[in-house]
Amino acid sequence: MVDLGFEVEEIVEGRARILVPKTVRGKGPGKKEGIPFYNPVMEINRDISVLVLQKCLPGGKNMVLDGLAGTGIRGIRFALEVKREFSVLLNDWNEPSYELMMRNIKRNDLQNAEAGQEDLNALLSAEEFDYVDVDPYGTPVPFLDNALRGVKEGGVLAVTATDTAALAGSFPKACVRKYGATPLRSKTQHEIGLRILVGYCARTAANHELGIQPILSHSTDHYYRTYLKLEHGQKATDNCLKKVGYLSRDPSKQETLMEREKKEGRVIAGPLWIDNLWDPSFLKDLRPRYYMSAGTSRILELLKSESQIVYPFYSSDEIASRLKVHTPRLVWIIEGLKDDGYEASATHFDPKGFRTDAPIERIQRLFKKN
Repeated sequence: MVDLGFEVEEIVEGRARILVPKTVRGKGPGKKEGIPFYNPVMEINRDISVLVLQKCLPGGKNMVLDGLAGTGIRGIRFALEVKREFSVLLNDWNEPSYELMMRNIKRNDLQNAEAGQEDLNALLSAEEFDYVDVDPYGTPVPFLDNALRGVKEGGVLAVTATDTAALAGSFPKACVRKYGATPLRSKTQHEIGLRILVGYCARTAANHELGIQPILSHSTDHYYRTYLKLEHGQKATDNCLKKVGYLSRDPSKQETLMEREKKEGRVIAGPLWIDNLWDPSFLKDLRPRYYMSAGTSRILELLKSESQIVYPFYSSDEIASRLKVHTPRLVWIIEGLKDDGYEASATHFDPKGFRTDAPIERIQRLFKKN
């Protein structure tokens, strides 16, 4: 057996029992180094990916790729927990990762999983898959061109970005360089950052005459995550590009709009995705397994609720601060808007945020009544 060069310990996640490097682990995006990285904070990410893969795989024999697999935890959970006919390739160019994945596949006695040690871009240029998962350290940008081309017609591309400091506006020049978009540092910066990521995927897909449709997206801890269903052809591409535009804010009215074109006199972010970040019909039947984390249940319930409303969310703290009033309870805000005939929901982006189709004037009147 090859010496890995580091100590390992066994962890249990989902149905998997795997070996991971025995290192100090905590919150955050991790560090780019030679030792395979296992981040327990990403368990919710992996829980949701199991549920998405279970639902989105078509009938027949399917090929699944975990492109930057690390310890192999995601792909191994796919092999153990998704009840479909498929095989999964756990790929990582890093040799210690490859050796560790081989051990973990054997440890879980898997017949539908194999390990690979390829450059991800080269692999995606040579093969096609029904589902491709790209979960890199930092930005997914270097892999997106080939990842989009490596997904079969009607397949799904899952993308993680951990460079949220750029996307959310802490380093706006980095966002412009990587994503060709202007971010906006604000109380709602994480939704804006996620929309920039999806918008970049849409613009990149258009270069290959591909259209995308987000079926599920979320912002959790230190990362953004989106699942994109792909459709080939000029019509799909043109329809997709109609959903890329700008988010604008009127500083005097506190109004937030998503529009195809820029408007003068407004604070602008984009280009970004201006349509729904979710497919409500896809989310409807997603239910966490009994062994999944409580956090997975909470985020799925919030996503199901807010997916019914396309409009960007508002921060109750921000509105209250501008109006110089106390911040109302979130439940009171949502019930008040619904009583007036508007749609309203809490959001997973912010515990004090809400999403609604009510005009800003109506929202402000409600806050002043508090």
